[in-house]
Amino acid sequence: EKLGKANGLPVYYLITSPEYLDRQNSLSAVGPSEFISIISQAEYVVTDSFHGTIFSINFNRQFDSFAKRESSESSIDNDRISCFLKEVHLENRFKKDDDVHFEADIEFGEVNKIVSQLRKESYNYLSLVIE
Repeated sequence: EKLGKANGLPVYYLITSPEYLDRQNSLSAVGPSEFISIISQAEYVVTDSFHGTIFSINFNRQFDSFAKRESSESSIDNDRISCFLKEVHLENRFKKDDDVHFEADIEFGEVNKIVSQLRKESYNYLSLVIE
C-alpha cells in the first residue's frame, strides 16, 4: 500500500486470507492463467510467493518479495525465494514485513543473462536424464 501511494499505482490484492476480503481491488478465484496475466501486466509486484517472484523476473517486472510467516512449510518457500534471488543477484529484493525501504529499479540485462544460463543448464540436465 505504501509503495502504491508513493508511486501513484493502484494496488490489487489476491485473496489469500480473510483480511483481504474487504480491500478495494480484491481479486478472488484467481487461477494459474489469471495469476500469470496479472503479473505480466503489473508495473510492480509485491509478493510472498515463490512463483510470484519467478514470474516477476521472467516478465522483467519490478518487484519485492516478502518472507512468509514462519512455519515449517513457509520457511521452505522462504528459502526457495531467497536462494533463487541470490543466484540472480537480487537478494536485496527479499524483505521482512517491517522493511519499507524502496529499492532502485532493477536493470534486467544481467539478470536475464543469468536466467538464460540457468535455463540452459536445466535443459541440459533434463536432456541427460531423459536420454
